[in-house]
Amino acid sequence: MMSALIRAIRFAALTSTVALASGCATTLQTPDLNLITRQAADAEQSSQAGAISISEMLSRARGQSAQPNGQTEKTLELRFTSRSLELTASQQDALNRYANTRPSQTLQVDCAPSATSDPVTAASVAVSRCIKVSRFLEKRTHTTAISLQPTLEPDQIRVSESE
Repeated sequence: MMSALIRAIRFAALTSTVALASGCATTLQTPDLNLITRQAADAEQSSQAGAISISEMLSRARGQSAQPNGQTEKTLELRFTSRSLELTASQQDALNRYANTRPSQTLQVDCAPSATSDPVTAASVAVSRCIKVSRFLEKRTHTTAISLQPTLEPDQIRVSESE
């Protein structure tokens, strides 16, 4: 932690000096030590907590999941909050990773009804979600087959390879 703080203070002092010397700044400003201390602590925590291997980093960059022995998940399950129709960023990332590990093939999209008490609304929400997932996958060169599956848990979508 202390070395990161020292590096941050040196960097702040150096940038202030360079700005003054180059004419970009007309006065030398004192660095905000509280801000620098917080940033150094955050950088230290993120560098320790986020350690990953180079192969995992490359897999993430390619949009592939890093499963052992080259295995990939057969199905992907997405969960929604009641009446939510839009895909979240994490759901889009999961769909991207899943789609990128599959050749251009037909994917089965099974949708559970929503947990609402009205069966018509529950089915309507499920179909809307299915269509959104289907369109998302079709943009990635996958054809999809959609079905309503009341046996799934409410507010869930399962994406799998068609058989």
